[in-house]
Amino acid sequence: MYLVNEAPWGNSIRVLIEKSAEKKKVTINQLLSYARELDRHYVPSRYPNAHPAGTPHEAYDELTSRKAIEAAEHLISFVKKFIEEQG
Repeated sequence: MYLVNEAPWGNSIRVLIEKSAEKKKVTINQLLSYARELDRHYVPSRYPNAHPAGTPHEAYDELTSRKAIEAAEHLISFVKKFIEEQG
């Protein structure tokens, strides 16, 4: 967000990406899917009472974890490339 002269505020990756893309006129359709994937994990993975039953470690399996890691890798790759192009 600092790259587009705004302070990052909030915990939603999707919202941060939307605001940045709006300022820089960048197409982000696929990135939003990755951002939503990570946003879904923000609260439930951190708080023991966020799930209807059990603890966070019982709600996650290898596939769920891999999807989150893949989403993060795509987003990080995009951001690195975006920063390089702006610099």
